[in-house]
Amino acid sequence: MSVSVVIPVYNTSDELMKRCIDSLEKQCEKPIEIILVNDGSGSETTDCCNRMVKEYENIKIFHQSNSGVSVARNSGLKKAKSEWIMFVDPDDYTHSELIQTLSRKIDDDTDIVSCCCLAETKTGYVENKFYESDKVFESLDDKIELQKQIFSDATKFGGGQYTAIGVPWGKIYRRSFIEENNLEFNPDLYRMQDNIFNMIAFSKARKIVYVDAALYYYNLTNITSIKYKYDSRLVGLYQNIWSLRAEFLYSTYPDNIEMWTEFARLILSNIFTICKRCLFHYKSNYSYRESKGIICSLLEREEVKYALSVCKLSSRKDVFKLFIIKNKIIGSIAISSFIKSYMSN
Repeated sequence: MSVSVVIPVYNTSDELMKRCIDSLEKQCEKPIEIILVNDGSGSETTDCCNRMVKEYENIKIFHQSNSGVSVARNSGLKKAKSEWIMFVDPDDYTHSELIQTLSRKIDDDTDIVSCCCLAETKTGYVENKFYESDKVFESLDDKIELQKQIFSDATKFGGGQYTAIGVPWGKIYRRSFIEENNLEFNPDLYRMQDNIFNMIAFSKARKIVYVDAALYYYNLTNITSIKYKYDSRLVGLYQNIWSLRAEFLYSTYPDNIEMWTEFARLILSNIFTICKRCLFHYKSNYSYRESKGIICSLLEREEVKYALSVCKLSSRKDVFKLFIIKNKIIGSIAISSFIKSYMSN
């Protein structure tokens, strides 16, 4: 079995780059090629990448102007030659048995194999499980369990408090499967592009195997909290994501109330995030009237109206959110969002 590792690189420190590459070169089953896609990094990171190419004969580098992680990953996919593809982020690293363990789960029908991870925090490592044991997913009904993790940031999954299974790393993908289904990362999304990629990939895969082993080290030490960070682009981002998710649901799970409920929960969560980090943030230029108008227009979107009309919410928190949004009780959200964003600055 041959594996190509695709690494999108943008201004990663020498120390983290070296740790990442060394971990891949020390794999029990060494990757055939490591593809570095330099996404317009500065001279320090570019020089580091060029040194890696000289040091290891299985490393290739491709330079591009800064175009975002989606374009970088797509570029790496097109350059890859191996039977299997693995994505790694340059500030993360891997256990020496990652490729070997995942490859042992492959049969003729397997298109994706995934493991879980160890989250590297400033206080140590925390095991981040996606499920409590090994699992196999084949039918669309089987995959509802996967899609629920991908669909809703409100879903609780087995012990994973840092991330869910929608991430592209910690997995191997059959290259022919990606090519035959024209799978790529959406360059129009500056966030959640990996989640949307796997939403589609999981639905089309013949067989997905989950291995309950933490063999990928997910670095959180240099990630700052975005809970109240201002983002003027959130309204457009979430509308794009809602359209993509609704299109997926209409074509794949049109009558599945469980999935539409997950979508409704996500919409409610996203609207509250828009309030906190955009419309009512202390840095926002929107007036109260303009912000309320934007929320009303979001509620008039066809996929939003349908999801909120058919959903079966069970938690009090979700029911309360729906009540506030449907009745447009915005004042309390506005005051709370403004104060919390200001205090967190």
